[in-house]
Amino acid sequence: MRKIRINGRIQVAITALVLVVVAGRAFGQNCPVQFPGQQLVPTVTLQPESSGVYPAGTSFSGFVSQTGDPCAPWSGQSVHFLGWGVGGSSEELPGTDSRLVYRYELDYGQQVTISSVVVQGAAFQGNDCCPQLNGPAEIRLLDANKNVLFTQQTNSGNSFQTYTLSTPGATGQVFYLDEFTTSVVWRYRSSIVVNTGCQVNPSDINTFAGGPYSLDQKPISMNATFVPTDGGLPVGLANAAIACGFTGFNWQQEVAFLPAPSPFKPFNPTVQNPANLSTDGSLKAPPLFFDPPQGGGYTYYGPDYAYPFYWNSSDLANGFVPCTLANPIETTYTLYFQDCPGDPLLPNGSAIKFQASLLGILSSGNPSPPLYTFNWQSTYNGKTKTGGAQLKSAFPIDPSSGTGGVTITSVNGVPQTPPIVSCTATPSTLWPPNGKPASVTVSGTITAGTASLVPAGTGYLVIDEYGQDQPSGPITLGSGGSYLFQVSLIAARNGNDQDGRTYTIIVNGQDALGNVGSCSTIITVPHDHGH
Repeated sequence: MRKIRINGRIQVAITALVLVVVAGRAFGQNCPVQFPGQQLVPTVTLQPESSGVYPAGTSFSGFVSQTGDPCAPWSGQSVHFLGWGVGGSSEELPGTDSRLVYRYELDYGQQVTISSVVVQGAAFQGNDCCPQLNGPAEIRLLDANKNVLFTQQTNSGNSFQTYTLSTPGATGQVFYLDEFTTSVVWRYRSSIVVNTGCQVNPSDINTFAGGPYSLDQKPISMNATFVPTDGGLPVGLANAAIACGFTGFNWQQEVAFLPAPSPFKPFNPTVQNPANLSTDGSLKAPPLFFDPPQGGGYTYYGPDYAYPFYWNSSDLANGFVPCTLANPIETTYTLYFQDCPGDPLLPNGSAIKFQASLLGILSSGNPSPPLYTFNWQSTYNGKTKTGGAQLKSAFPIDPSSGTGGVTITSVNGVPQTPPIVSCTATPSTLWPPNGKPASVTVSGTITAGTASLVPAGTGYLVIDEYGQDQPSGPITLGSGGSYLFQVSLIAARNGNDQDGRTYTIIVNGQDALGNVGSCSTIITVPHDHGH
């Protein structure tokens, strides 16, 4: 037997033969985990540098271990870890006398955000314990590379204590949890719970391409709503933010690709680093920028729109209504997103591409890592009602000024394919140009892409070069998505129209995300029958 004096008290340690206990679970094996409530459960693996444990039934200061398994706290059972003076881990917290109690790897298998870690037990001895020892004692959460994310210092004493390590915005797939104390003989731990209270339920976010609609009936606004719920019931944005350790939620957006030529000016290269100019001087998308906390839109500098943003409270206060809609930024239960870019110089076949994310606002005012991300693009080549282009959605779009629209390309990394549409028209030429109606038969198929087709989401429209005869209507699908309908067009053209009159028949299919798949075919009333 040997005795160790701590703070004037003599504690009796059991013999070294008993102290060198082989852990009840081999290093590298997974720990059973039981969390209260509906927390996400990681795969927990004990790391080999951890301290050993005493056998079940060991008692110190009235605390009796239920098991000799070092994984026990993860299922709410108690265990005594060896103190550093009786064969515990020799790993020191740098610059201190605190030694490692345990280290666990936490692998969630997906990206999660940890809001807090709760550790219960006794003998959390730190620098207020023993004058001859240099603390502090700490509970730490580390990232996948074992960089320290958050720490919580603990106090000395052998009474039962609960420590909560707050970890707002700790996002990743793999983490490490460890603890250091100056306890010489024993460290009693009875529970470890990791709270993932700010996991975003994908069903709480609704992303959709919506109106207004361009000339060819494409949606030209990107929309999203976030309504946090618990058990299917809305809990309110403020309550959800508190549960996650945030002060609120907001959206962040990156312009991922901006085709040239474009009316959007580059960041002033004479004043600042030309961050969105290519080496040849051509325009490229600006770098990622961060959305400040609630009440403001994205940061941008001056009138050059180098950092475009969707919309903000000051725009609304000044009477600007983006996208011809008037949604608030947020209500008690809902956070809104809406953007409707327009580029009248957009080259044919090109698109402006964006990445938007939901994130939390930390107490520092900085954004958390993304909680939910969607990618989208716009091929809309129209103008605002002020006659200009916009990436900063402060002016309503004029849907009659262009074609093309918005498509959601991925949600949380999962690609989204619009509906697949085919079409043919017979006849493709109307002759003679006698001014009489002519029947055209249109047939093809409309099938779902990633998302299902919506009822009443299939239809056709005609764009007449003369703007006179432009029928439209719904399409009823048959087996396998097949369809066939007839449309009446006027077989007439102006006598001086050398290349003839054209009708463009567009067939659209829309899915639950608002994505539209299209096919078009052209009917011609020629100048003469030989051409």
